[in-house]
This record gives sequence, structure tokens and C-alpha cells, in this order.
Amino acid sequence: MSKLSPNQIILRRAINGARAVHSIAKHPRLYLAVDGRGGGSWRIKYRPRPAATQRWHTLSDDARNANFDDVVRKATELLTNLTLHGVDPRATRPRRADTFDDTFKAWLEHYAKVHKRSWAADDKLYLRHVERRLGNDATDAIDRPRIIEVLDDIAIKATPLQANRCQSLISAVFSWALDEGRIRSHPALRIRRRGQETQREFVLTYDQLRSFWKELDELRDNSSTILKLLLFLGCRLGEIAGMRHDEIRPGSPHQWVLPGDRTKNGLAHIVPLPPAAALLIQSARDEAARNPFVFPARRISPTPFDGNHVSRQCKAIFRNIGIDHMRLHDLRHQAATGMAECGVPLDIRQLVQNQITGRRQTIGARYDQHDYLMEKLKALRLWENRLLAIVQDRAPPTDRY
Repeated sequence: MSKLSPNQIILRRAINGARAVHSIAKHPRLYLAVDGRGGGSWRIKYRPRPAATQRWHTLSDDARNANFDDVVRKATELLTNLTLHGVDPRATRPRRADTFDDTFKAWLEHYAKVHKRSWAADDKLYLRHVERRLGNDATDAIDRPRIIEVLDDIAIKATPLQANRCQSLISAVFSWALDEGRIRSHPALRIRRRGQETQREFVLTYDQLRSFWKELDELRDNSSTILKLLLFLGCRLGEIAGMRHDEIRPGSPHQWVLPGDRTKNGLAHIVPLPPAAALLIQSARDEAARNPFVFPARRISPTPFDGNHVSRQCKAIFRNIGIDHMRLHDLRHQAATGMAECGVPLDIRQLVQNQITGRRQTIGARYDQHDYLMEKLKALRLWENRLLAIVQDRAPPTDRY
């Protein structure tokens, strides 16, 4: 067994000691950083140019097994090149090319989670279709033929519409990477869509609406109440499923006050509650009085009712009454169409359903600060009366807005 030199003994003691950064005598810019767990790294500290902030550069992550003379030689070479030629020691590090997976995760963290309410859906779409196909490719090496190949594969093995969604996601990631200087060109621009997008215009006939309502009466959980409220109020599923007690204001009429962080367009929204809808909500509130949510999930911690469960129940009902082409969001279209049949003007229908994304930027929004509560209440009452008459197989009332 070879005998350790005095320098080696001192270094071993330092590495086995507490967490610290030790300067090295005779080598003023060389340091030993000890992690306190029997390991450490060799580093140099320098300024890339005069008056610049000092930087660290790691020479070896394994201080215990690194040869001290080799470390000193490497440090001297890098610092000499910096002094004589202005070469930043960091520039000598081999740069690992970012994969598309790295770029997507950076986009998700720094952009999507900050600016998009739907970032979780983007993450789910990526994990389902894109990650295994494109995740390991170097981002700056991806070209148009490669993206087209991936989209064609998704269109074949999933659906053309899913390929369209993935194309939008991939393009968004590349756009962000280009803006951030991570890539020099955008390979996903102007690629032909794999599937033909068509606008959905589905509403239930009166007979189908009666059958749908009858099926709702057979459900025994909160799904029935939530689906009925979707028809009465024309709101979004997440808004109703996440309803809280402190959002309901008693009065004449009762009001449901949605804060901006719970709406799609970020605007606070007040929904005056017509009689039947108010009774449904009050009944649910009485049953969930000890929970902050009006429709709580059956869990120990307070959690809103699962919207996915409601969606599955709704799809099952549509299948039972023989209209597989319908989806839950069509109930929102149903409410809008029903209000139109009652003569409710388009601008009032849009206010009822909070479809006013651009209103902040209009001159009219500055001067028109009216809340339109009574107008919205009248529209919802007319539609509620019409809906109840239809499902009870009575002649729809002739009242108009």
C-alpha cells in the first residue's frame, strides 16, 4: 500500500469533513467544494471579463479520486487562455443538445403554466402522443419532414383530429423556443392539417330532451344536479362542478358570483339564479353544508366533484337515447339555442354565458359599466320555463324577451 503524501492527507481530511468551500494555497483561484457527505468537486472562480460578475466553473465532480496535479494543470491552462486570449472556461464545456422533451418541459414550466389555464391538458396530450415519437430528438435537428412523419403516424394510430391538436402543441413549443433564442428556425410553420375541422352544431330535439331529462332522474349522485344546471344556466362544466358556498349570494334573486380565476376568459361573472336552478343549488348546499364545495367529492380532504365522472355519465346517457354524436359541451349550445328561441338578443345571450373575451379592449366596455343582472335573469327565467315545459311534455310558453 503506497504512502499518502502530506497534501493527499490534508485533502482527504477536508473531503471527509463538513460542508464547506476551501481555497487552495499557491493556487488562489482554485477551490475544493465539499458536500459534507464524503464527496466534493474541484472548481475555479474567475471573471470572464474585467468588472464582470465572478463565475464558477467545475473541473471535476469527483474530488476524492481526481489527481491533484492534473486538476492544477487543467486550472492553469484554462485561466491562462482566459488571460491571454479571453476564452471563457465555460465555453470549453461540451454542450449537451436539448431534446424536444427538454424544450417542451421548459415551455410548460416557463410559459404554459404561467399563461395557459389549459396547461394540464397540453401536458396530457404530449405524454399520450408526442413524447414517445419526438421526445428524444434533438430540438435543433428536427426538420419539417420529421414533424410530418410524426403527425401522419398520430393521424393513423389515433385520429386526424388528434394529430391537429398535436400539431398546434408542437408549433406552440417551437414558437416559444424561437422567441427565447433556443432555435434559429421554426420547422412546424404552414404544415397542412391532417384532419378536416368541422364546426359542431348539435342540439337536442324536444323528444330527445325529454328522454335525456328522464335519464337524469335515474342518476343518484351529484351528476344529475350538475347536468340539470348545465342546461338551466348554460355555464361550463368546471365552473358548476367547482362551485363553492362562498360564491352564492342570497337575495332576490340569489346570485352566483364566479371569480375571474374560475372563468375561461379571466373575467368575473355574476349569474342571477332563476327559481328552479336556485332550488337545485340550495338542496345541494344543504347536503354539503360542512364542505367548502357545493358539490364535494367523496374524499377526506375538501375536493370538488370530478367533472370527468359527470362527462362519462353524460356520454352514457347520450348512448342510451341513441345520439352518440353528442357531447356534454353541447348542453351549453342547447341553453344558448333555447334562449334564442325565447327571443333573447345575441348580446344578452353572450353576457349570460360570459362570452365577452374582447370586452376589456373595447371603448364600449369603458363607458358601459352596467352589470345587466335583470336582463340576464329575464333571459334565464324564460329559458328555464321553456325547458321545464318541454321535459314535462307541455306546450312551451309563448312569452318572449
